[in-house]
Amino acid sequence: MTDSRVTVRELVVLALPAIGSAVLNNTYRLVDQFSVQWLGTSAQAAIGSTTFVLISFHAVFWLTSAGAGPLVARATGALDAELCKKTVGSALSATVVATIAVGVCATLGADFLASLLGLSGPTHDDAATYLRWLGVGIAGISFGALMDTIFIARGQTVTPMLLLVVSNVLNAILNAVLIYGLGLGIKGSALATCISRGLTMLVGFRLLWKEIGWSRHDLGFGETTVRLAKIGLPITVNTLAYAWVYWALLAFAISPLGPTVNAALGIGFSALEGFTWPLFQGVSLAVASIVGRRLGAGQPDEAARAVRIAFPISSGAGDGECEIQVDRVCASRSDEHPNEHGGLRGKTRARIANAWPPTMSTGRGSPSDAGRRSVRRWAGPLRSNRPVPWPSRSPLPRASSRYQGSARGASRRSRGMAGPTGRGSPGGS
Repeated sequence: MTDSRVTVRELVVLALPAIGSAVLNNTYRLVDQFSVQWLGTSAQAAIGSTTFVLISFHAVFWLTSAGAGPLVARATGALDAELCKKTVGSALSATVVATIAVGVCATLGADFLASLLGLSGPTHDDAATYLRWLGVGIAGISFGALMDTIFIARGQTVTPMLLLVVSNVLNAILNAVLIYGLGLGIKGSALATCISRGLTMLVGFRLLWKEIGWSRHDLGFGETTVRLAKIGLPITVNTLAYAWVYWALLAFAISPLGPTVNAALGIGFSALEGFTWPLFQGVSLAVASIVGRRLGAGQPDEAARAVRIAFPISSGAGDGECEIQVDRVCASRSDEHPNEHGGLRGKTRARIANAWPPTMSTGRGSPSDAGRRSVRRWAGPLRSNRPVPWPSRSPLPRASSRYQGSARGASRRSRGMAGPTGRGSPGGS
C-alpha cells in the first residue's frame, strides 16, 4: 500500500468507473423493458412492476457483499493475503445460501409475489413468468454483485465496468434472439439477463481467483461469516425498507390504475433513478474502497482525508452517501479496535462539519453522535438532516464512555484547529 497522500485525482479515477458500473447494473432493466415492448403493454407493465421485487432480492445479496467489501479492502491495504482469502471464501459460501433462498422464493412463489404487486390478468401472468425464470438463473445476479464489490474494494473499478459493458451488449443480443428469434416471449428476457450476467461473472471470478488464490479450505461458515452479516445487515434492512415502501405504493396506488400506468412507472423509474442514484453510489463505493485500504495499511489520517475530499463532491450533488459508507468500513473492525475506529469516525465527522458547516448545523447528526446506533446521511445544499433509522441492533457495539470520549475528543480537537476558513487541519485540502 502506498504511503502517498490521498488526492482528488485518486478518488476521481476510482469513482468514474464505479459510477459507470452502477449505471450499467441498472441498464439490464432498461434493456429488458425496451426489448419486450413488441410483446404488448402487459409485458412492459410486468417488468416495470417487478422492479421493487428485484431490489428486495438485491438487498438479500447485499447482506454478504456489503460486508465483504470493507473486509477485503482492509486485507488489501494490510497486504494480508490470508484474511483476503478467508473473507472471499466466507462470502462465496454465504452467497450460495442467499442464492438458493432467493431462487426458491422467486421460482416457487412467483405467482404469489405478482399478486402482492396488485397485478391481475395478463400482467400478473407475465410478471410471474419473468420472476420465475429470473429465479432459475439468479446465481448470475447474486454472484455478480459480490464480484463487483470485491473488485472495487481492491481498488480495481475498471475491470467490473468493462465486464458489465460486455454483459449488457450480450444481454441486448440475447433478448432479441430469445424473445423473438426462439419465441420465448418474456421468459426469454429473464433468461437473457441471467445468462449474460452469469457468463461475465464467471470470467470475473476467474480473474479474481488468479489474483487472490482462495481454496476450498477457505470456504465455509464461521466467525468471518458473522462479521460479514453484522456489517451488511443494516444495508440490507435499509434497502428492504426502501423497496417495500414503494412496493406498497405500487400495489395500492398504481396497479389499480391499469397496466399502462404500471408500464409508465417502470420506464420512468428506470430512466431517472437508474441514472441519478449511481452518481452518488459510485462516489461512495470509491471512497469506501480508499478508506478501507488506508485503514488496513495503518493510515487512519489518510482515511479521514479521503472522506473529507469526497464528502463535498457527494454533498454538492445533494447527497451525503459517502458518510454512510465510511461508517460501514469503520464498523468492519470496530469490535477489535473500538477506540481507534471510534476516534476515526468522530474525527472524520468533525472534519466534515468544519469543511461543510451547513450539512451538520442541525442538532442531530453532529460529530458527537459518532457512537449512536443509527446510520445517517446529510444533504448539504438542502441544509437538512435526513435520518435513516436502524431501530434494531447495529453491528457497532454500544459505545462505552471511553469510546464516545475518543470521538468527542477528536471533534473538539478538529474544531480547535479550524482557521478562518472553517476547515480543520491547516495542511488539508
